Amino acid sequence: MATISSRRFAQAVFQIASENNSIDQWLGDLEVLASATRNPEFIQFVNSPRVKSDKKIQVIKESFTGSVSELAVNLTCLLSGRNSVSLLQNIADDFQSFVDLNKGVERADVTTAVELSELQKKDLSDKLKEIVGKDISIETHIDESVIGGFVARVGDLLVDGSIKTKLSNMERELIKGA
Repeated sequence: MATISSRRFAQAVFQIASENNSIDQWLGDLEVLASATRNPEFIQFVNSPRVKSDKKIQVIKESFTGSVSELAVNLTCLLSGRNSVSLLQNIADDFQSFVDLNKGVERADVTTAVELSELQKKDLSDKLKEIVGKDISIETHIDESVIGGFVARVGDLLVDGSIKTKLSNMERELIKGA
């Protein structure tokens, strides 16, 4: 069985959304659908090869009709037929990437030791914008091992302003100088 690419689904959805001028609708729909994939019982049910397709479709329609568009419900039904509903989070992420690319926005993965305030996120976004030359959308992660500062990845660019790296560099210099 060939693996199903979330990126291909996201690209198809993006094309449909662009043609129908419904990008914002799809962003919301995919967020709702992706949040459903965090429910292990739901995923186990809709991805089970033992459950008949018509039963899966019935549950999906009952669960989402009225809260997302008919096309989003159809996407979920299609994925359930392939036992691949768990791809919805990846599809949502890939769709967001297509939207950002279309708007000329770069996504930055930022790791810090502590949660950033909204003002700190904006300041960091502005600084990364100066470096990259494009608007930046930040996704933050917390990893206490960075000690302080941040590590940001924007595409192929890595900006490491972490205390951990500075301490490691100082240690290397001290050992080298000794």
